[in-house]
Amino acid sequence: MISLPDLTLFDVERYKQARKGKVSDSTINIDVRTLKAAMQVAVKWGKIALNPFQETKNIRVTQKAKSHLSDDEVTKLLGAIEEGWYKKLLR
Repeated sequence: MISLPDLTLFDVERYKQARKGKVSDSTINIDVRTLKAAMQVAVKWGKIALNPFQETKNIRVTQKAKSHLSDDEVTKLLGAIEEGWYKKLLR
């Protein structure tokens, strides 16, 4: 276990690599962002001198293509809805 003042950028990068393949890159980025904020509080409170997460970069995440309904699927969906207000909402 590493004590807070001994945590380095190398440890942060090693953590990211250890998580790679076990969870999504987006999850790793969220974890790192959360830890970065927590370490900033530790700096503010005088528990550590520097935030070791400050210099780390997010893992580049490729955006997935957004799926959408075809015209036929929209027609079927609207045909299956009985409530008029809900049809208006979807349109």
